[in-house]
Amino acid sequence: MTLAGPGRWKTMLRDRRGVAAVEFAIVFPVLLILCFGAFQLTMALTLFGKLNSVAGAVADIASRELHTSARELTGLENVARQFIEPYDVEQLRIVVSGAELDPNGDWIVKWSRALGGNARAKASPISLSVSTDPASPKFVVVSELSYLYRPISNLVLSEPFAMEALTYRYPRVGGRVECPDC
Repeated sequence: MTLAGPGRWKTMLRDRRGVAAVEFAIVFPVLLILCFGAFQLTMALTLFGKLNSVAGAVADIASRELHTSARELTGLENVARQFIEPYDVEQLRIVVSGAELDPNGDWIVKWSRALGGNARAKASPISLSVSTDPASPKFVVVSELSYLYRPISNLVLSEPFAMEALTYRYPRVGGRVECPDC
């Protein structure tokens, strides 16, 4: 029996056995990457949504009273950590600050408290996209959350990347929120 010849090539070209296995071998890795990519994207988007929700809740609760304390803010930060679970809470950084609008139209930090990071320095400027209209309140409580997201596999996303959420709220009672021990 000869391996080459015009009849043998025609037979081989007509033979369809194994085509499905070859197609599967080509398509399966692509589908696997798409599935892992969709899973990782969903995990990252879910975490980003949680960060924004927590930032809003922390700023909202901290702005409800005339006075707050380092102890109360630490309690809020601990609640925020529980909300972020099952993600790695050690990657979460929270900074809660009170900022006041100065006569030049700049927002200046009056107090700040941090968990897992550095608090903002008192009297330092903070960049906010808050209305500086004369009729608007002159004080805001700012909640900043950051998280270093580490993908669960290197198949699609290979490098960790930072996620950040910043929210501010006007005080609900009075013109400002004091935190004497922050």
